[in-house]
Amino acid sequence: MDTLPLETLQRIFTLACTDGGHTGNSLSLTSKGIRAAARTARFHSVALVANPRRLRAFVALYERECDAAFGDKPRIQHLYLTFPDLGRYTSQDYRRPRSLSPSKQWWQRRKEITGALGSLRARNPDRTSSGRGRSESEDVADVELILGPDVHKVESDTTSQRERMSNTPASDRRMSAGHETAAQTLLRLIAPDVVSLTIETGLSRSGEVRIPMFEQPLVALRELTLVDVHDPAALFADTPASMDAEPSVVFPALARLHILPYHVYSSLCLPMWAARAPHVTRLDVTGVGEMHILELAAAVGVEVQHASIGMWPLVTVNPMPGGVVPPFQTPSPPQTLPPRTYPSVEVLTMQPFPAPSGGFCGNPLIEHAEMVGDLQQIVERCCARTDVRAILRPPMPHTGARMYALGAYMNWLRRMDGGEE
Repeated sequence: MDTLPLETLQRIFTLACTDGGHTGNSLSLTSKGIRAAARTARFHSVALVANPRRLRAFVALYERECDAAFGDKPRIQHLYLTFPDLGRYTSQDYRRPRSLSPSKQWWQRRKEITGALGSLRARNPDRTSSGRGRSESEDVADVELILGPDVHKVESDTTSQRERMSNTPASDRRMSAGHETAAQTLLRLIAPDVVSLTIETGLSRSGEVRIPMFEQPLVALRELTLVDVHDPAALFADTPASMDAEPSVVFPALARLHILPYHVYSSLCLPMWAARAPHVTRLDVTGVGEMHILELAAAVGVEVQHASIGMWPLVTVNPMPGGVVPPFQTPSPPQTLPPRTYPSVEVLTMQPFPAPSGGFCGNPLIEHAEMVGDLQQIVERCCARTDVRAILRPPMPHTGARMYALGAYMNWLRRMDGGEE
């Protein structure tokens, strides 16, 4: 390695640092010489669980490395950001020592309290022989005699944490000011260089991450993936003042947009994406639900006759004896094609959410089959158009939220190396 030119070493290190940061971190710990040679490639790909403490620490480190005094700037070209449960934990909770969970601490302390009461009453049988029920205050006084006045500390800590969660508005517990600033700073630093970006809120179990992190255009971004983001409009700092205002272009080079709405009741916001990323040619939607059908059909400019408007064919009894009106017939496809809400999309791939588990009958299974039929209509009617092609994939397997997010991470790694999903 001592004989190779620095440019060759940097190219080798860049090709090796495609695993989310593990190789880059290992290279920086090898030796001073390797650390200096791998400096520009060290952050080539980064997968970060962006809790408040870790995100602020990483942004501070990256800002130092971007100092012009060190020479060439290390560039983050592939970033996977996972936001944890911001509603459950606050910045103070992250600084607490790692020990037993509050529930386990409470049960352990309860066992001590029960044992203390038993031993006290065994030593003082006259205190419980009066024949009347003892009050709670008397029991508390007995316990404090043995365990001290701090006996209720764990329980009160757990209760106060629950009260913070129940009494704090959702908008106030989504992200602290420092956490939000760190996210905005990171996106501002990588804006000229990032090529692929994934934002996952799958660990939040709520999708309520409202961070106006996109403050300026990401001019080099080619691929964007959103995992369980309920309101993508909240990710933009320049939200239009009115519904009629046209959003500004933030992703001028974006060619591939992948949306994974784990919660099937969240909108895809495709008209907004058509304005923010007007040059997307590949649109992938994983976890398609019933409410997404019309939005997808409008994006590619087709009309869908919902099979799920009525679960069973409409049959009307004729007032004449023995007369029955035949079931309602599905109208034929329109002769004129409707306008498209996302005209740049050339390939649309759709994967429905998992079919209901259990038997092979029941209304949920019927409704899921009807939804898949609606998606098949989109595929068939796209054949009448020459500017778009639709692909329908088999429904997702029953893997759970974590495996769902892990699949998105593995796709990010494969796409980084130029592979297909």
